[in-house]
Amino acid sequence: MNKDDVDELPRHYALACKGNKERAFLMALNDGYDFKRVVGAFGDEGMAVAWKCLISGWIDQGKITDAGRARLQSGADS
Repeated sequence: MNKDDVDELPRHYALACKGNKERAFLMALNDGYDFKRVVGAFGDEGMAVAWKCLISGWIDQGKITDAGRARLQSGADS
């Protein structure tokens, strides 16, 4: 992944998630992007979004959990 891809990452996922940053974060991890790169791509909000996903049980050790995948699926079904 090059720098332009990383810079484009939050915008792409935010559009797909209608601005829900936590869902955008989970989508990026689910698509195989590296945790550190995703946090960095979200800029100043990266750590806050990662922390919310962590305490919600949606990520663990930088990887999306089954609960995180279920969260994504629940949004896709609505």
